[in-house]
Amino acid sequence: RDKLSMSLEQMTSRLAIMMGGRVAEEMIFGADKVTSGAQSDIEQATRLARMMVTRWGFSPELGAGLYRIAQEALTNAAKHAGATRVTLRLTCPAGTDALQVVVEDDGGPCVHEGPIRGGMGLLGMRERVASLGGRMRFEQASAGSSLHVTRPLARLTAERAA
Repeated sequence: RDKLSMSLEQMTSRLAIMMGGRVAEEMIFGADKVTSGAQSDIEQATRLARMMVTRWGFSPELGAGLYRIAQEALTNAAKHAGATRVTLRLTCPAGTDALQVVVEDDGGPCVHEGPIRGGMGLLGMRERVASLGGRMRFEQASAGSSLHVTRPLARLTAERAA
């Protein structure tokens, strides 16, 4: 048995864990006060992500797009909702052929007029999700909000074959 083999779920879980320290620093201390403490984790995450693209055929556009979507969602949770706890998950749900990014927070509702159509952040995320061929759902409640982005992997396989 090959002990170096990892499933996509294991790889994406490792990436989420490696990026957690930097995200926590940004949320707690602010983007302008992050330290170099997460350097090793970021270097490991970069190596793993690079191998996922260059050795195992994952799409660089998909990876960069999902990263930017997650980054914007984390920024929104900290900046607009006043969240103190945010969860980021990147998964391939069992029984599906899809990659899913879920960002959930415990922040309060954003104060704005009328229905949630979104500012530039949500609009930009929607456009990015559409360009990746995915779907996005944003839900907001008094106990927090959640963003769900789903992108079929079958499309990635077809793109690689073309």
